[in-house]
Amino acid sequence: MEAFRNFGLAKDGDGFKPSSETLILDRNFEPGKAGGLVLLIGENGAGKSNALDAVNHFAWTTDNRFIDKDYTIISWNTECRRPRITMSCICAGSPSNKQKFSITKENGGVFSFSPEAENSATSVKQKDLKDRLFSNFFTFCQIEADTFLENRYTNSRPIETRLNDILNDVIRTHCKDLSADFKIDISGCAYPNSEAYKEFLKQVQSQIMSSLKLSTQEIDRIKERIWSVIREYMDFAHRQESSMYDPHKDMYERFVNEVYYKIGNDLRFFAENDQFFQYRTNFKERFNIDLVGKVFEYKSESFSDKDLESRWTNISNSRFFSALFKALSYDIAIVEDRYQTYKHLDGYGILKDLQEDINQKLPKVANDFNKLYNSPSKYSFEIDLSKDEIHFLIRKGNQRVVLKNEATGFIYFFNMYFGLLYDGSLKPGDIITMDEPATNLSVPAQKELRSFLKDFAIRNQVLILCATHCPFLISPDNLDELRIVSCDENGIASIDNEYTLLSKHSKATIDVKRALTIENYQIIKPGSKVVFVESMEEYNILTAFKKVLDIEGINDIYFFPIGKVDEDEDIAKLMDEIRRINKQNSIILLPNDTAFKRIGDYCQKDANSRNVLVRNYSSFINKKSIPDHSIRTLFVTDSLCLKYGSYYFKNHIPSIKDSLSDKTRDNFREIFKKILNDIDE
Repeated sequence: MEAFRNFGLAKDGDGFKPSSETLILDRNFEPGKAGGLVLLIGENGAGKSNALDAVNHFAWTTDNRFIDKDYTIISWNTECRRPRITMSCICAGSPSNKQKFSITKENGGVFSFSPEAENSATSVKQKDLKDRLFSNFFTFCQIEADTFLENRYTNSRPIETRLNDILNDVIRTHCKDLSADFKIDISGCAYPNSEAYKEFLKQVQSQIMSSLKLSTQEIDRIKERIWSVIREYMDFAHRQESSMYDPHKDMYERFVNEVYYKIGNDLRFFAENDQFFQYRTNFKERFNIDLVGKVFEYKSESFSDKDLESRWTNISNSRFFSALFKALSYDIAIVEDRYQTYKHLDGYGILKDLQEDINQKLPKVANDFNKLYNSPSKYSFEIDLSKDEIHFLIRKGNQRVVLKNEATGFIYFFNMYFGLLYDGSLKPGDIITMDEPATNLSVPAQKELRSFLKDFAIRNQVLILCATHCPFLISPDNLDELRIVSCDENGIASIDNEYTLLSKHSKATIDVKRALTIENYQIIKPGSKVVFVESMEEYNILTAFKKVLDIEGINDIYFFPIGKVDEDEDIAKLMDEIRRINKQNSIILLPNDTAFKRIGDYCQKDANSRNVLVRNYSSFINKKSIPDHSIRTLFVTDSLCLKYGSYYFKNHIPSIKDSLSDKTRDNFREIFKKILNDIDE
């Protein structure tokens, strides 16, 4: 982030200058290894939501332009009023051969790419996309040849003509290279098999394809224009269908299934293959990973049992039923019209047929729901239509489900599914942002939600980025999830991407407590045994094995990463931090190096630190004694990829634990037993 709100600025004499601030999202983008939970914490007003919004600018539903509040008010210097945000992926085998690939959004909403995309591959694919797009614009017009769309059925200009006007507007606006008098006239060419149509298509398509330039947002605006035109036709078709005597009543279903959804999908496909998307595609073809997944901004929905029922007259205003019928690709207007027909004819069989039709489509939604939730218990859905009301019913196995009686994790996922995930667009590598989730939940519910979000993210290989000050969303066994946001005296925000006791913040533990707005919050349970290790890699590996080893007392051990000890003042600061966390039952594990000797000497001389045990790391963890090479290499910190491998190992150890050798299990079991015995002595 550069000059974005209160991020990416630095003091420059009496004024300010642009700088940059980095937020690390996912630590590993390799196939099958992406995904996890990241928690942004910071005092109120520090800038947590600003960091979220920077990520949200890469959401596909977001307008390209920066808005007023994206421009900093800390400085009115022109250079500081040019926000710039970049999403990057660093591919590294070692520092000497690392490659950085980036998409940058600059002032004016312009995206740029580094390194540049391969133009030859892009141009070929773009031509294919344009061909697909425009052939379906014509498909829209083809169907207008049907007689029931003529003027005598509608009180406005034929839809054929109006869609033709939209097409010409698109050409005039977005095909700058065409001559000013170029125009499409499809009169007499609506039948796709006619020679006139084929000749027309041949003449104009090549001219259009070579000139058209459309952004994602422009595609969306064109879709809105098309929708406003065909909505009138759809309303007309509903009336014709419900009248039960129109000879063309099947035309509505044909139009929706063969034309509207087809062109909608193709427009979406074209939008996803603009320059932004194409660059990502080329990147994936080269590295077999996504550069930037889709970004979804989730604003918490809260559905109750009452929301799962609605009077049919109010169904289009129901948030839940609107989401449900979108998931089914089922037009709510059909439901409303069938009810109107039922009321007019007093034919209950009409509702029964409608109910059966909807329930035949629900298993697809239930299967998607179960796949994402991944519970041993399978859920099924059912619609029940009474004479005035519509009810959505849930079963777990053969049992009826009352939403309010279900576990917090299920309720949150149910809300998230029908508030965000119902259209099936979530893919591995995507990002979900959440601002202050779980603020209304009890302490046990917050802990359950944290566990659900973590498991969901890892299982589906997506990143969930939450801004929070809820202390119970934070786990001392998962300090690697934390990103600490703080402000200086000028209001400029910075982010600490790796929590260690010797972080760039002056008082790391105090900063965490302030970030949670609870100064006396106990990070660990009183009386726990605490082990301080040097690096985040060691922290990750030891907390990973804590999950899978069955040893009495192991859950009372907590680990904290120290960070690098450079100066004598670092040792004094470290001891202050250790006392804030735990005044007894503490042990420091360090390699047999200079820092180990200096800290050992300090604890012997300082009366307040004599209860802290300092132990030689090699006596606990000997790399040569770990036969599993994949784990042994995680202790190597020279390589960026190997360093970040520890995050993957920790996140996935429940699923890969069976592949660990007995020797490795025994070695780490001995490590924990040594820790317990050393502290108890």
